Amino acid sequence: KTVKIAERLLDFLKDNKISCQKGYKMLSEKLSDFPHAHSLDGRIVEIPLDPDKESCVYIAGVMNQFVKTYN
Repeated sequence: KTVKIAERLLDFLKDNKISCQKGYKMLSEKLSDFPHAHSLDGRIVEIPLDPDKESCVYIAGVMNQFVKTYN
């Protein structure tokens, strides 16, 4: 379920002209190497960290809109 929410968030951000992508690929496929990190695989979304306050306010607003829409 959470992977699907991450995918919806990616689409939502892109629809709102916010650059984003899936999180980094796991360095190892062995569960025993990173059990907690592996549980997050597919659930991480990277968003821009912009020093411009106007951009940050816009991104935060879009994120809040997503939470209200899909919560």
